[in-house]
Amino acid sequence: MLLFGGIAAGTSAASKAKRVDPDCEVTILQDESLVSYGACGMPYVIEGIIDNFEKLIERSANTFKKQYDINVVVNTRAKKIDRIKQEILATNLRNNEQTTLEYDSLVVATGARPIIPPIKGVDMDGVVFLRNYGDGEKIKTRIAENVQSIVIVGAGLVGLEMSEAFKKNGIDDVTVVEMANHVLPNILDSDLSASQLIKMIKK
Repeated sequence: MLLFGGIAAGTSAASKAKRVDPDCEVTILQDESLVSYGACGMPYVIEGIIDNFEKLIERSANTFKKQYDINVVVNTRAKKIDRIKQEILATNLRNNEQTTLEYDSLVVATGARPIIPPIKGVDMDGVVFLRNYGDGEKIKTRIAENVQSIVIVGAGLVGLEMSEAFKKNGIDDVTVVEMANHVLPNILDSDLSASQLIKMIKK
């Protein structure tokens, strides 16, 4: 058995494994209810360029089983990897039931996680992270509730896309906070960053 986790990389690796060895048993373990969707499109749904989040869904769990013979276990999170026994201890997030899955080869493709700053109040109502499908839906619902001001922590691609999405939704008071000395710090140097910021402001 090959056991995979994650959305983009995990599903791609699983599909590749079946193409290489059609007889192998492949299982995708996913802690969300969805397994294949375009997470990068969430800011565009929130902005209104894309009509709804369902359009981001590429393949359902049933599609993977019927068309590709790939097993998908959703709403289940891997808690422990026993490399000696080649086993995964997993927990169903809906009923807390635990199960053990065996594997011959394991690919861990858990994707990115938001960096949560160690500050007081980060767990309070009104603080929302953007990583998965559910997060996007939550933000879309919140901005429909007459939100007057928003602070975005992080001036990376997603942070800046979200700032534009909020402005397009009529929220004038949008502030972006970045710990580096310029926006898009992982992509651009300070000079290019400044020119891109000026273009955004002119929009």
